[in-house]
Amino acid sequence: GTPLQGSGTAGADISIEDAWTITMGDPSIKVAILDSGVDTTHAEFAGNLMPGIDATGGGSNGFPSLNFSSDAHGTACAGIVAAKANNGFGGAGIAPECKIIPVKIFYYVDNAMGLNFNPPIPFSTSQWLADGIHFAWQVAGADVMSNSWAVPDILFSMLQGPISIVEDAINDAFHYGRGGKGVPQFFSSGNDNSELLWPSRLESTIAVTATSMCDERKSPTSCDGENWGGNYGNMLDFAAPGVKITTSDIWGSKGYDGGHYTTSFNGTSAACPVAAGIAALMLSVRPELNAWDVRYLLGISADKVGGYDYSGTNYAGSWSNELGFGRLNAFAALQATAVYTSINSELKEVKNWSVYPNPVTDGIIQLELSMLKPGMINYTLSDLSGKIIFRQNEKITEGNHHFQIKVNAPSGIYLLKVATQNETYQRKLLFLDN
Repeated sequence: GTPLQGSGTAGADISIEDAWTITMGDPSIKVAILDSGVDTTHAEFAGNLMPGIDATGGGSNGFPSLNFSSDAHGTACAGIVAAKANNGFGGAGIAPECKIIPVKIFYYVDNAMGLNFNPPIPFSTSQWLADGIHFAWQVAGADVMSNSWAVPDILFSMLQGPISIVEDAINDAFHYGRGGKGVPQFFSSGNDNSELLWPSRLESTIAVTATSMCDERKSPTSCDGENWGGNYGNMLDFAAPGVKITTSDIWGSKGYDGGHYTTSFNGTSAACPVAAGIAALMLSVRPELNAWDVRYLLGISADKVGGYDYSGTNYAGSWSNELGFGRLNAFAALQATAVYTSINSELKEVKNWSVYPNPVTDGIIQLELSMLKPGMINYTLSDLSGKIIFRQNEKITEGNHHFQIKVNAPSGIYLLKVATQNETYQRKLLFLDN
C-alpha cells in the first residue's frame, strides 16, 4: 500500500483501488465542474474534455483567469474527478475514463464593494451561477455536477441579483436533467466549522463535508493541525477526504504550487469532487439510476467512521450531525449500485414538495406536496434546540395536497420536518414578527 500521509490512519480513504476493479468510468458519463474554470491545456485532461463555457462573459470557453494562484481552484477540482490514469503524468482522478465539462462561473478578486481581500475571494453573480448550471445540464448534457463553492448569507448582496434564479436552476437540473432522471448536484458544505452554507443546504443539492486523514470531521482540532473546519449539521449528506489532496494545478508557473500539480488542495472544495467522481463511476455502471438513487446509494454505503453518534435517521438510514451518513466508500457504493433494484423509487413517497413563504411574516406556513401513495404524514416545527413548537399527524390519500399551518412563534429560525413512514424531508424557515 501507499505510505500513510501525515499522521493519518490506515484505511481512512474511499477504497478507490478496489472500486477500479469494477470500473474506472465510462467515457459516455460527463461531469460538469462549475468553478473558476479548468486548465484545458493540462496534459492530464487530454482526451477527457468536453466543450465548456465561460458564464462570466470572458469568452474563455471555461479556461480560468490567471490573475491569482487561487484561479487554479477549478483545475484542482477537475483533476480529482477525472485526471487521466496511466498516461505517464501525475496522478489519476476518481473516474479517470469519464469526461469533464469546464463551466467557469466565478473568478477571484482582491477587492470588491470597496473592500480589499487577502487572500482573494471568488466573485460571481446570480446570473452567472444560473447560466452555468443551465448550460451544464441543458446544453452539455452533464450526468453529474461538481460545485465546490458556497455563499455565506451575509454575501448574498454581492451576487447582484436574486438567489432564487440560482435555486430555480438547481431545481430544474434536479427534476428535468438527464431526460427526467435528474442530475446529482454535489456542493461543498463550507469551511468555517459551522452550519451548512447555501446552496448545499437546499433539498435538491447534495452536501459534502470534509474528513481529515484520521477519518474525523475536519475541524480546527483534527489530526492534520490545519485551522479550519468542514461545515456540518442539518441537511448534511456525507463526507469525503479534504486535507492535503494531490491533484492537477494550472500547467506551468501560474497555479498554487508553481508546477503542474499541487499536493495540498484542501477544503470541502476537495471533498465535493471526490463525491462527484464516485457518482460518475456509479452512473458508468448503471446509467439508468436517477439523481435520488445516486444520493441514496452513496448514503447507505458510507462508512460510519469517527466515533460519532449515528443515532439520527434520515433517508439512507442512520445519520450523524458531524458526517451525515458517514465517509464515502467508492467500492461499497459500486457494490451497492450493482445489486440495487430501485427499492428507493417505491420508498419515495413524496415528490414536488414546497414550503412557502420563507421568511414567514404572519405565522402561516403553506405546505404543498404530492403523495405517490396513500399513507400517514407527520409534520413538526421545532426551534434549533429541538424544542417542538407544533406537531400534527394526518392520514392522506395519493395525489396533491395543500396544508396551511398556523403557528404562533417568536422571530427566529425554525426547522419544519415532514415525515412519511420511510422518509423525512426538512427545511429551515425564518420567522419574522410583523
